[in-house]
Amino acid sequence: MLSLHLHTLLHCTICTEKYNETNRRPKLLHCGHTFCLTCLKKIFSSILLLPSNSRNQQLKCPNCRQTTEMFDACYISSLSDNFVIINFLSAEESSKNSKVTHSLLEVAGNLPQKDFLQ
Repeated sequence: MLSLHLHTLLHCTICTEKYNETNRRPKLLHCGHTFCLTCLKKIFSSILLLPSNSRNQQLKCPNCRQTTEMFDACYISSLSDNFVIINFLSAEESSKNSKVTHSLLEVAGNLPQKDFLQ
């Protein structure tokens, strides 16, 4: 059950893509909900397409509809990162690397020493 919750936490609920530290960077809206940078840019771009008399510089959270003031499209990149998610991603990557290293050491440990001396 925890792994399912963790899986959900590490994926954007709009596009369902896994967060990363580049284009899918997890960004916090003022309400506390998190979405990837790419999705937030797409949402804000669609707001900019509205006729100017109905356009407002606010991004409504897809979850709770609370607004986050937007000054321009560049502002999205300056929203706070969700470092909890970024730290989970780093820990997950370290864990994968550790498992690979451990597996390689196990295999190497089972080889006769002469294989390393050649």
